[in-house]
Amino acid sequence: MPAEKTVTAEDLAKGQREISISEFFVKNKHLLGFDNPRKALLTTIKEACDNSLDACEEARIVPEIKVEIKPISEDRFIVIVEDNGPGIVKEQIPRIFAKLLYGSKFHRFKQSVTGDEPIILRRNGKIQIVPIERLINKYLKEEGETASENMQVPCFNWKTYKYSFQPISHLIKHKRENEIYEITAAYGKAIKVTGCHSLFTIDKKTLKIKEAEARNFTIGDVILAPKKIEIKEETEEINLLDYITETKVKKQYWYLYTKKETIKKIFENAKIIHKKTDKPRKYCQLTSGKRKVDIRDDSYKQYITKGFIPVWLAKFLGVEIRGEIRTYYHGKEHNIATHWPMTEGLARMLGLFVAEGHSDKRQIGFTFSREERELIQIVCETAYTLGIGYTIEERPEKNSTRVKLFGGVISHLFRLWCGHSAKNKKIPEFIFTARENIRQEFLDYLYIGDGHKPPEKNILVLSTTSQRLANETCYLWLSLGITAGVSKSLNKGYRKTASMIYAVRIGGKSLDKSNYYQAKENAKKAMYEHSITSLAELLGKKITYEMVQYYSTLNTLTQETTRTKLAKAFSTDKIGYKIRILEEKNLIQKSKKGVYSITKHAKNTIQELKEIERLLNSDFIFLKIRKIKKIKEGHEYVYDISVPEGENFVAGFGGLACHNSRGQQGIGVSASCMYGQLTTGKPAKITSKTNPKKLAHYFELIIDTKTNEPKIVQEHDLDWPEKKTGIKVEIELIAKYQKGNQSVDQYLKQTAIVNPHLSLTYINPEGEKAEFPRATNELPKEPKEIKPHPHGIELGILIKMLHDTEAKTLQSFLQNDFCRISSKVAKEVCEKSSLDCGARPERIAMQEAEILYKSLNATKIISPPTDCVTPIGEELIIKGLKKEVEAEFYTAVSRPPSVYRGNPFVVEAGLAFGGSIPGDDLAKIYRFANRVPLLYQLSACATTKAVVSTTWRNYGLSQSKGALPAGPVVILIHIASVWVPSRSCILIKCTIW
Repeated sequence: MPAEKTVTAEDLAKGQREISISEFFVKNKHLLGFDNPRKALLTTIKEACDNSLDACEEARIVPEIKVEIKPISEDRFIVIVEDNGPGIVKEQIPRIFAKLLYGSKFHRFKQSVTGDEPIILRRNGKIQIVPIERLINKYLKEEGETASENMQVPCFNWKTYKYSFQPISHLIKHKRENEIYEITAAYGKAIKVTGCHSLFTIDKKTLKIKEAEARNFTIGDVILAPKKIEIKEETEEINLLDYITETKVKKQYWYLYTKKETIKKIFENAKIIHKKTDKPRKYCQLTSGKRKVDIRDDSYKQYITKGFIPVWLAKFLGVEIRGEIRTYYHGKEHNIATHWPMTEGLARMLGLFVAEGHSDKRQIGFTFSREERELIQIVCETAYTLGIGYTIEERPEKNSTRVKLFGGVISHLFRLWCGHSAKNKKIPEFIFTARENIRQEFLDYLYIGDGHKPPEKNILVLSTTSQRLANETCYLWLSLGITAGVSKSLNKGYRKTASMIYAVRIGGKSLDKSNYYQAKENAKKAMYEHSITSLAELLGKKITYEMVQYYSTLNTLTQETTRTKLAKAFSTDKIGYKIRILEEKNLIQKSKKGVYSITKHAKNTIQELKEIERLLNSDFIFLKIRKIKKIKEGHEYVYDISVPEGENFVAGFGGLACHNSRGQQGIGVSASCMYGQLTTGKPAKITSKTNPKKLAHYFELIIDTKTNEPKIVQEHDLDWPEKKTGIKVEIELIAKYQKGNQSVDQYLKQTAIVNPHLSLTYINPEGEKAEFPRATNELPKEPKEIKPHPHGIELGILIKMLHDTEAKTLQSFLQNDFCRISSKVAKEVCEKSSLDCGARPERIAMQEAEILYKSLNATKIISPPTDCVTPIGEELIIKGLKKEVEAEFYTAVSRPPSVYRGNPFVVEAGLAFGGSIPGDDLAKIYRFANRVPLLYQLSACATTKAVVSTTWRNYGLSQSKGALPAGPVVILIHIASVWVPSRSCILIKCTIW
């Protein structure tokens, strides 16, 4: 008999393989609630309904949900669930519904910036830098969110680390609930955000970009800002009429001269009417939208004869007209073209005006020193080419020359474009969309007018009292790929009140970007322009230039190499010396065969260098935090936007990368789509509408079961007139419909009880329609975010937190990463653990972490806040029972919040008695966790045992030992908690926030 072959670990390893998503799903579908056809139907409807409720509550919309089960055969159904929620933006639909376990279901924390923070956006082809409250308050008077149209913001791509303009899907406004942090970084870049709002930093272990909450940053930490915001629009001309309002010109004698044919065309569709005033008169009636205006016939004839109309009439009609605007001043006629070419000369003149121009109602002026003849010539020549009248006034007593440009239109436009008075100066918005060379000309002459270059220094400085101008100058430099620094100082001068002076600097090789200034030959790079070694040092990696050369050479070698190949790679005849250094630095190792190979340490470092190089080539600069200020008062409202492509945008003084997170609809709904696909081969059908004024998006999706990526079978837009916004999900699946205590019917009925704000319509496979009307329009209060409580975590979680924290010391880790730990308590815990308060958290060893864990649990710590859970409330429990259970008597009680193992929870109970409830049966128990009905494992539940252990005989009900009471009674028990202990995987999954 032949000897049995011994199976080695290597043999077993050969049999191992990665399994696909579909294999994992089939083997573990019982964990997700799809272990039999009956439960699969219930789980599919449960996940879709839960997600609809979550989405409506996040958007503060009173929910309306319709559920329909259409039978195809005895064991095949189409489940349709639709809601009136905010919908899902087009780009997110494939991932949410066709990527298993994508996203998570949670209440969105309110990450926001203060209303005065500037945000850069593109709207209708124009670049604007506006305070975020000014942008959002136009659309939202009170708190809430609304869909956005035709607005894009710079957003970086998480894969490429490159910025591009991406559409905003929603504008968000809400009352401030968290503290505000004002964070100031290098180069004077600053922003005010709520403590839970995230900025971006670098994970020093993985060297990947990650978001981190503002409250967790400390001075010296690194945050990210854009290196360049590329603007591709190129404005070639300016239509002056775009900047003149009808209200403004109705008070002015401004006339628009154009071709007579154009005037005739305007009046082609005019309606002839007659009105009697002092005598019968004939009028031409013109219409614009719902408004009408009557033009006297003699005025009309004059317009046709002379080829002009009043400017106010052109604005009323909203027509595109080319011609000349004519005004009069002291009887003198002034004509300027309606369209100006965007030239370098105009950019120079505007730059000079922003720097030192002034204006009144009829003219604008420039004041130059008598030596600045070149600047005088630039202004006069540009004015001449634009048809603007000017005068030159010498002022020998002040050694200056004043240039005046005449015309009310000019004065109005320059004030509108450039601001009025020194503190309100700004950059014309069309400069941002001009060609790059024109943007540069504007900046050059802005600095020539109000800037200076210190002798022997490679620094160019603009001084201004306008905070807006300082900020916009930073953004304009940013559009050219240059980071400007800003400092500010209080200057009292000769005035009674001090004024803030902003100095906007660029330096080093950045000066070479200018057409007027030049850097010296020995100029250094700007500080934000890192090398691979300086960026490595900033991120806590000690790598010299010599080591970089070693690693780049090693990276060219194969897994194993000979001494000869090493000598060739390093281009040296003395390879022995080089090998000794490489071995000392643990970069190569020699095998017994005499062959050299790269060490694991070297491979890891090479990978780190690749990540650093990727960061260097990104659109980011890396700034250290200089100052953090906590603000507890003011800012009643805070604001946010949603950018589906990457959930990030640029905001703040000088421009910083900001993050925005929105809860997604679905950890379970994608599993339902997968189940339907596996059992029927049919795609999921999704209809989403995010804007009442736009068409809905329709998708048919399947999941690539090997890559877990969505595949779009069909996609188009369609009309969905019956919905303003919302989602409709259609899934075809193999299932079993059955009535009873664990049925879809019972689940929906109980859902309607504990969500009294829900209006629910249900059509079962037999065509029976059930209506569950809402009992209140009051939405549940949103739970507030809290940090982990030290008594509510496990040892493994503590170890992970120690390694992931951004805190520099153990004491700051305890204070900042947990709730309810003060400085005093943190020191006490450190003393009990015999650990240094200043120890680095990531260096805490396993044994030390275990001691720390025991010390935390042995220390008396205040219970966590309880506003992170939302009970239903006694009044709403009674309303919910009344609308679905016919009884004679109702009561409810909601206990005050308690804490179990550091986790807050609330227990509520309701009872309905008598009426149409059967008196011969056992009492019915409706169990809920976080408003979700629990239909399974009734006897294994602690709430059931609590009911059984109650002596119901004292209340007149019969009860056998160890059994539920008998009688006409329905008992409702609800537990609201961030953590519901249970042996049931389904229960745990149901209670995710």
